[in-house]
Amino acid sequence: MTLENYAVFGKYFYHDLKHTLKAFNHKESKKCFKFIEKYKNDFYILMLADYELYRYFQDKNFT
Repeated sequence: MTLENYAVFGKYFYHDLKHTLKAFNHKESKKCFKFIEKYKNDFYILMLADYELYRYFQDKNFT
C-alpha cells in the first residue's frame, strides 16, 4: 500500500486509483491530456491542477 493509491478531494476519499497522471511541464501535460481524452468515457477523472498549468491555459506565451 502506497500513498499513490489514495486521493482526498474535499470531504471525499478515493482509493485503488487506476492511474496517476503527473506533468511537470507543457510537453508532459499534453501526454496527460491525450490520455484523459482517450479514456474519458471509461474512467472518472479527479484533477488537481497546479497554478502554473492553469496560468498556461490563460496565457499561451507562458512556458
